[in-house]
Amino acid sequence: MKLSERQGEVLRLLSQGKSNKEIAFELHIAEGTVKQHLFTLYKKLGVTNRAKAVIAAAALVGDLNVNSTADTSTAWLPKEAAMAQYVWRMVSTVVLQPKRPPDATATARAKFDQQMMALQVEAQMLSEGLDGLLTVVPGGGLMIYFGVPKNHLDDPARALFLASRVHAWLQTHSFLQASIGIATAAEVVPDNAKVLYRAESIDMARALALSAEPMQVLVSEITCRLAGPVARYSPPRNIGLPAFSHRELLVHEQVDVRALAAKTPLPFMPEILANTREHKAMWVAVEGWPPQSSLRLQDAIAIALQAQNINTYRIRLPTEAAPERTGRCACTQLNLLARQRPEGAAILGRTRESTGQQLLESIQLLATHGPLALIFHGINSHAALLQLFGESGIRQLENCPVILVTSVLSDGQDSHIAARLLGHRPGTLSSGKSYRLAMPKPPLAPHGLHADLATLVDTLSPAARNLIRHVVNHHALALREAKHLTPELMTTGLFIVKDEQIRCRDEAVRETLNAFYVEEGESISGS
Repeated sequence: MKLSERQGEVLRLLSQGKSNKEIAFELHIAEGTVKQHLFTLYKKLGVTNRAKAVIAAAALVGDLNVNSTADTSTAWLPKEAAMAQYVWRMVSTVVLQPKRPPDATATARAKFDQQMMALQVEAQMLSEGLDGLLTVVPGGGLMIYFGVPKNHLDDPARALFLASRVHAWLQTHSFLQASIGIATAAEVVPDNAKVLYRAESIDMARALALSAEPMQVLVSEITCRLAGPVARYSPPRNIGLPAFSHRELLVHEQVDVRALAAKTPLPFMPEILANTREHKAMWVAVEGWPPQSSLRLQDAIAIALQAQNINTYRIRLPTEAAPERTGRCACTQLNLLARQRPEGAAILGRTRESTGQQLLESIQLLATHGPLALIFHGINSHAALLQLFGESGIRQLENCPVILVTSVLSDGQDSHIAARLLGHRPGTLSSGKSYRLAMPKPPLAPHGLHADLATLVDTLSPAARNLIRHVVNHHALALREAKHLTPELMTTGLFIVKDEQIRCRDEAVRETLNAFYVEEGESISGS
């Protein structure tokens, strides 16, 4: 039995339990086209529904072949059935280690178990909202990690935010004492792995949690360096159980945003603030290369807005997710952040049929209490937000004093960073007033790994990933061989077209992508 490459991709996503809408979003095709592919698959497999299609395909693995010039014959299969390919990823792990009361009575043990269950519910909500994964550690404790199966530009900052929110929750439940460890490491893991079994960041985070005092949060030095100016730490430490450098997260000490804002004045701030005074929305799209530099400019804008006493919320969107999941993550985070303010209580528990509409109503409600700023972190968060809101949603926000700062993938050839002011209606990006700024110097990850390139690769289909390996190994790929995957590759900004060939945008990108994949026979001791 033979399947086309596209039919194989549809079947692969179907086996992951994804809906027609999610499959259409991931493959960049219409939902009606997905239904047509499913109809053809049902006929080829001799089945009548989705579940039977996956079961039948699994039973016929030995007879199936996907036609493709890009060697994607097993790309559609569930990962367990295909040969694992290993890649370098940045993984950030948070370990919550509860301190069990010694010689506790039966009543005390029951209360401890009850509060641990409540903590697990809170941590689960946080990890889902931030697009992380939670695991219950045998013998007590919780572990949440970011970077598998999807990378995000700001995984270390997500880990810090989760830890600070859990710390605040623990303070309201004084019976339960727990220590927290956070660590980030560049690790070799199976590509698209759903579960992380053992990794360096886990061992580091566990060592920090075990050596910390109750209610203390210890953070590895690398995590502090990559997270950006979002928290305060104690001086670096090299003593104690862990042999690596780490600091204590000073949860109760506020960042001096006025001092930080004074260090990096932004020329467009008066224009942004003028719109909010007129009760008009202001959309600001941050673009640049590498993507990590866009994240740094978003940080600077958030700090500048906070220095103006504007309620500022950072919303961290998932990588390449369907609109419904994007909206669910954004709503969860906004609710958690707004919960700290009196006006935030009104949006808690509000549910609508569409998460996009729920997010819009929450934003409008919060904006009635004064100017509001929302910083949407993520790869190409501008496109994700426009798809989530739609034209009608954008119109709803026109007369709200809200500033929406998004990120845009740049397809320019040179390294640059810019903020584009789009006004109250984010039409075409070229219509906005652009401010080109000096390039920030992003911190380097361990082993020279660029977390932003890993995140960009995560937005691609398996067939496009195979083409990347061909481009990296042979320096170029003929356009005719890429076929319909060319637009998908070009949207990442990693490649250029020259002389009818697809090439990496520069040698630095090619070398980094070459190091990203781990060939068979290389050391994978970190996975």
